[in-house]
Amino acid sequence: MSRASEALPNILLINFHSTMNAGDLGLLLSARDFLLHAFPYSEITVSANWPDEPSYKAYGFRVVSSPWSLSGLNRDTSVFQQFTKFVSTCIQLMNTDPDRNFSEDTDRLRAAYRESDLIISVPGNQFYSSGRYGWPFPVSISGTLLAHWYKKPLLVLPQSIGPLKRWWERMLVRKAYGRATRIFLRDNKSLELAEEIGLPVEKVSYAPDLALGLHSVEPEQAQRILRGAGVDMEKPKLGVTLISKMNRSFDSAAMHNYYDSVEKGLSGFAYEHSVQIVFFNQVSGPTPVENDSIPTAMMMKNLREKGVNAFHIEDRLTPSMLKTCYGQMDAFLATRLHSGIFAIGMNVPTLFIGYLTKTQGIVKSLKIEDDFLDISFLSKEKVKEKLESLWLNRTEIRENLENTMDRAQQLIGRSIELLKKDFSND
Repeated sequence: MSRASEALPNILLINFHSTMNAGDLGLLLSARDFLLHAFPYSEITVSANWPDEPSYKAYGFRVVSSPWSLSGLNRDTSVFQQFTKFVSTCIQLMNTDPDRNFSEDTDRLRAAYRESDLIISVPGNQFYSSGRYGWPFPVSISGTLLAHWYKKPLLVLPQSIGPLKRWWERMLVRKAYGRATRIFLRDNKSLELAEEIGLPVEKVSYAPDLALGLHSVEPEQAQRILRGAGVDMEKPKLGVTLISKMNRSFDSAAMHNYYDSVEKGLSGFAYEHSVQIVFFNQVSGPTPVENDSIPTAMMMKNLREKGVNAFHIEDRLTPSMLKTCYGQMDAFLATRLHSGIFAIGMNVPTLFIGYLTKTQGIVKSLKIEDDFLDISFLSKEKVKEKLESLWLNRTEIRENLENTMDRAQQLIGRSIELLKKDFSND
């Protein structure tokens, strides 16, 4: 047993969102593998925004609520009600007296903080300015600040920060991360912002997105799923993921342009290259605005009516199965970031459509920025042009991705060794 393992028997993962997002779940599973390499004998508890989902039990995770769920952000309440509840929740969570009781969920989270030996901000997060008044940014960062309140060591696994438009948001990130033992960031933009807001440079390190290391399954399993949906495995295939309306991020005109540009770009591309279009559901909840299946089914229907060979893999698949299915594609069009991460993790040439700044930052750090489109400036011509370039150069791109993935795995391995050193008792 390593000394680091002896010193860190209880690990609390904070800021996790939902298992119904395959990217989130894939990152959680990758984080567990990553941590168990560094601290092999540790027990891991997850503080989650949606703690009642059944997948935690299926994957063997202990789970508690998060400040987000305790503050009512999972319910249909007003911002004022959420803020009032958040303040009350924070007061309760800051009470470290084990004999003082509140609600069962609150007490379980307090106990998880008290009993932890290491608190970790889960990989994949992006702390950025959102909402008219910055709400719910304080809720998102509160779990990290509580680690300092409970005087626990903090580790930040690879994530993104920024853009941060408000001075107090920069202050909160600096306060939340500044006392961390190690801060892993997954893109150059975040690294630049970290230096700009004054995070200690000696604590900040680059590490690739951990989902690049997610395990796949046997290809035959994925092939059975694809054949069952009608996909001809002998013919060319383009995998596609879409995003749902996400009404807090884009207005209806922007979303209409996004769907229209992708649909027309796909149809033109499919006609010219005789390619099958295979849609996947990367995210199926936990709320209706986060469920991609409805717009995906509609676009598939529209393409079929135009004579395109389009298919929809409707089943909610595990992250590893999704990754393996993506690996059966000849190329991929990804709006959901981690569908693209899964795809390039299988060396599949991928065009990313970015709807948050994190996407552009990550593809640039992986040196695949040529295969990127900003959702705010889409047109059917741009989608079709980029897809054709990807398709014509797919053999070379695949070879380059193999080298990129080898390098990413090396960096992940170095990050594990860095953690062992950081938390060694020597």
